[in-house]
Amino acid sequence: MIPLGLVLLIGSAAMAVSGIAGYLASRRSARRSRSMALTLFGHGALATSGFLTVGMMAHVHSLVVVHVHSISDAFASAFLCDLEWSCVAWIAAAIAVTVLSLSFALSQIVARAIVRRALRNGARRLRVPGHPEVHLLVVPDPTPDAYSVALLHLGGPRGLRARDYILMTTGLLEILTPSERRAVLEHEIAHVRARDDRYLPFFHALASMLFFDPFLRKVRNRLGREYELEADEVSSRKTRDPRSLARALLKLFDATPSSPSGVAASLRGHRQTSAIVQRIERLLALADLMDAGLA
Repeated sequence: MIPLGLVLLIGSAAMAVSGIAGYLASRRSARRSRSMALTLFGHGALATSGFLTVGMMAHVHSLVVVHVHSISDAFASAFLCDLEWSCVAWIAAAIAVTVLSLSFALSQIVARAIVRRALRNGARRLRVPGHPEVHLLVVPDPTPDAYSVALLHLGGPRGLRARDYILMTTGLLEILTPSERRAVLEHEIAHVRARDDRYLPFFHALASMLFFDPFLRKVRNRLGREYELEADEVSSRKTRDPRSLARALLKLFDATPSSPSGVAASLRGHRQTSAIVQRIERLLALADLMDAGLA
């Protein structure tokens, strides 16, 4: 048997160090899936460190009575209690697996509901030239929007295979020119190729479940902004026409006063004016570089 205080102290310190290392590694990783996994691990480790610290200081007497010790009293009382390492490990693993599994299931339930609703409302299926793996649905909806979702199924060499959908509303197509439509489509294809349509809904679901965690929301928002900027650049380099995507973003911003639902990799991204302005400014700067033959 090992003193509970020692378990909490070492566990908290180890999780804090692991969390910081995970965050730093995620920012240096070139692979999207690895970056996402490291970011999630880093946040989980830091959160676990915080919970262990609180657990060492808090003494729960009943469902409504909680006594918080001072730091010195917490160490003294914790070291009087013994606990096996295996107990701590199993409890932490069970909580983590449960939360992650529910988040994954919720993101897939919502994604399937989006596709089913689009098909039920008479969405037209179109082929995407050069991308046979992508299913394009034109949804009869006056609200301008474009987004991508991935439906995961069992099978494939890694145990899961994905069916990627890009959904564009008739309201969006009506306000865009042909060049702007192509830019938007390439933007969504960039999301699909980077697998944003798999990761972002999961992160949104996780942040919704852990609504009390402000740091996770910040991680989600940061990743969302980064992925939108990357998709903008990939689309612009593919079409060699960043200005068309900038015009499409401006039209979409003017036409949609409400915020995106957050359940898919949406063209709108974050509705904050600063985020939209940043994206448009980057696109216009890239267009100037292309005009000068520097990009």
